[in-house]
Amino acid sequence: MDTNSCVHHMLDKAGLSPNAACQSMGRANGYVDQSLKRRGGIGAPTLAEIAQACGYELQLVGRGETLRIDPAPASEAENTQKTPRKGSFPLFGNPSVTWDPFRDGQELLAITEPYESPTFYHVGQHEDGSWHVLSVEKHDYAQEGEESLEAQLARVRKMRRLQPGDKGRGEVIDSLLHYVYDESPEAKAKAEERWKRNQAEAVRILAEAKNAKYKKPERPPVERKPSKKGPKFFTGLFITFGGDK
Repeated sequence: MDTNSCVHHMLDKAGLSPNAACQSMGRANGYVDQSLKRRGGIGAPTLAEIAQACGYELQLVGRGETLRIDPAPASEAENTQKTPRKGSFPLFGNPSVTWDPFRDGQELLAITEPYESPTFYHVGQHEDGSWHVLSVEKHDYAQEGEESLEAQLARVRKMRRLQPGDKGRGEVIDSLLHYVYDESPEAKAKAEERWKRNQAEAVRILAEAKNAKYKKPERPPVERKPSKKGPKFFTGLFITFGGDK
């Protein structure tokens, strides 16, 4: 098994996406993907670091010895970008909030601010087969404390972030879009407000129409043009008076 296949195998067994492994290692987003694309393969320290994030360790075995390969130095990881990462998508109608689609085992989720203060939108099917947000799991981290936030962030890191082409990704995107615009309490409140506003406008228009007096529209004057033809009964008629003398 080559190093790239080995990394994919470890990620799959750990249930981690490449970016979730980056988060676990304290690395910048895309670190694992870039390592996999590196010409000549992944170096031993990097491979050992990824293995550690997935619950493995890298060893050399031979001549009656087992030598453990250490991951890249912690100081190197600390010097990489560690600013909080945003989700891949801006939330529909609220671009300051970001989100990503995830799979947790067999469950599909949309998670807003997944790497800072996650809120979980559980996605599933109704009896008619249509996909919807079935429930929303919100946490008040200010009240629950840092321990609760760390627990939820660790939970997100164990999930698989859905990539383009992954099964279920489109269903999560469509479900969250439908929820934000039609099914959320905020969307329903806005729809109710629009309905009341339209009803009031309809009542006003009807009242104005009822109180208004009917005024017959004035017809524009018709300009009659004189006929160019003479009387029809003279057409083609020749009469001679007097006769021969």
